[in-house]
Amino acid sequence: MKPQTRIIMKWVLRAILLGALTLPIILGYELMLNSLSKKSGFVLREIRIYDRERSDKQEVLDSLNLDIGMSLAAISPSKLRERLLTLRWVDDASVQRYWAGLLVVELQEHNPAALWQNGQTLVPISIDGTPIVTDGFTPFENLFHISGEEAPARLEELLQVIDHWQELRTHITQANLSPQNTWNITLRTGTKILLAPDPLVRNIVQLLRLERHFGILEAPPMIIDLRANDRASVRAISNDAKELVMKMRNER
Repeated sequence: MKPQTRIIMKWVLRAILLGALTLPIILGYELMLNSLSKKSGFVLREIRIYDRERSDKQEVLDSLNLDIGMSLAAISPSKLRERLLTLRWVDDASVQRYWAGLLVVELQEHNPAALWQNGQTLVPISIDGTPIVTDGFTPFENLFHISGEEAPARLEELLQVIDHWQELRTHITQANLSPQNTWNITLRTGTKILLAPDPLVRNIVQLLRLERHFGILEAPPMIIDLRANDRASVRAISNDAKELVMKMRNER
C-alpha cells in the first residue's frame, strides 16, 4: 500500500472512530436533557392556536405531532413552523414555547381575493396572485372572477385602485387581462368596460364621472371603451341601452 493511501485510510478510520464515540454522547445528552426537563416539570401542558379561520384545527394539531406531557426540551419551534407552512391555508406562522408548559401557535392564513379562471378550473388566489388549494368554493361565491395568463400577477394593482371606490367594486363580477395587457371588466348588469393600460386611476375617475351623469352602474348592458386618452366611446349591446347610449353620445 502506498504511503499516501495509508495516510488517507488512517484519517478515515479516525473519523469513523470519532463519530462512533460522539454519537452516543450526543444522544445521551439529549436523553439526559429530556429527562431533566420532565423531572423539573418542564413538559407540554397546553397548545393554543390563534387566528385560525379556515384551517382545520385537527389538521393543524396533526401537523405539529405533539403529545401533552412530552418534554419541552424536545420541541423545536422552528421545525414546527416548517410543518405548519406545508398546510394549504397557512401563508405564515409563528410558534412560541413557554417553559410554564404552554405552546402558542399564531397562524397567518391566505385570504382569497378573487377566483382565477385557469383553463376549465376556478382557482382561489390571494391578493399577491398565490393560488390557494381548496376542496371547493362555497365560501368564495361573492368573489369576482379574473382571467388571463398574467392576471394573478396584476391583481393587487387592480384591487389597489378599485378598492378606493366601493360603489364600483361591488358592481364588478369579472376582470379579464387581455393579451395587450389591458383590463376589461364586466359589471353585474352585463356592461363591459375596456380600460386603458395606464394609469388605472384615470379610468376609474372617468367611470365615476359617467356614473354621476348617466347612472351606468345600473344601466342596461353596453360597451364602454376608455382606451382612448381624450374620450369614452359607448355602444349598446341591448335594445334597452340604445336610448341611454344616444344620450351619452350627444352630451360628449
